[in-house]
This record gives sequence, structure tokens and C-alpha cells, in this order.
Amino acid sequence: MKLFQIFLFILLFTSCQEEQKCKYKINPIFTSTTSKITNHSFDHKGTKATEKVTFPNGVRLELFQTICNNSQQDYHFFIKGDFKNQTEEFWVNQAAEQFFNMARSAKEVEGVSAFGVLIQNDPKMFPLGEKVGIQDGIFVKIDKLVGIEESQVIITISQGDE
Repeated sequence: MKLFQIFLFILLFTSCQEEQKCKYKINPIFTSTTSKITNHSFDHKGTKATEKVTFPNGVRLELFQTICNNSQQDYHFFIKGDFKNQTEEFWVNQAAEQFFNMARSAKEVEGVSAFGVLIQNDPKMFPLGEKVGIQDGIFVKIDKLVGIEESQVIITISQGDE
């Protein structure tokens, strides 16, 4: 009986390890040959990926993607400076500006400027820390993480069942 239980456990464990059939695939946003970025890296495992780049203005981006049948992208833009006394409006404007900066950096990502325009046109629609539906099944959340010499503008874009 014990041998049967061990066999069952191994069978269940290995079947959970099989690759999930996903509707969408994870791909890097940038390539190592994108001329206006430096320090490009892309790590991918299963349905999760991390991509890191540095833009010409010194802003670093760490992009965390989880993509399968639903998708979520967490953009962490690291900006140098002391921003502890900034208003919520400043952070929302920074979110738009970071998308514009990203779009200027490479032709393959020019489309992200649409998120910048959306945020810039109605900044009050995006209170910090709140997930906002912008279209059927698409959500945006803007947040911040404030440090002493460097802070993060964090934008989460998710699509799928919420």
C-alpha cells in the first residue's frame, strides 16, 4: 500500500509540473540591439519573465510579466532623486512621462505612449494604489515606492478575468 501512495504522489507531482497550455506567450519587449537602451536582460521561466533595461536619461526599468491566458505587466521605473514630499499628482504625471520616455527609446515599444496619453488626459482617473478599468477586461494601477535617493513609479497593467 505504501508503494502505491508513493507512486500516486510522484504521478500527481510530475503532472503538476507539466507546462501549462497558454493562449499567450511571453516575449521580451526590447532586444539587446535596441540602440537607445543599455544593460538589457531578459529572464524567462514558465509563465513569468523579468526584463531589465536602462534608458538614456538614466531611468532603469524592471518589467515583471506573468502571461498565459491572462496577463499582467508590472513596470518598475527607478528614478534618481529625493521625491518624499511629492504629491499624488506628481506620481501620476511621472507614470505618463515614463511611458513617453519608453516610447521614445525604441520603435518596437512606441505603442506604450498610448498609456501615457490616457494617463495624461485624465490623471484624476488614476488614484494611487487603485486598480482602474480602462477598457473591457484591461486594468491599470499606478503606485509609488519612495526611497531616500531613488524612488519607483510602479504601473501595473493587467488583462483578463478580474
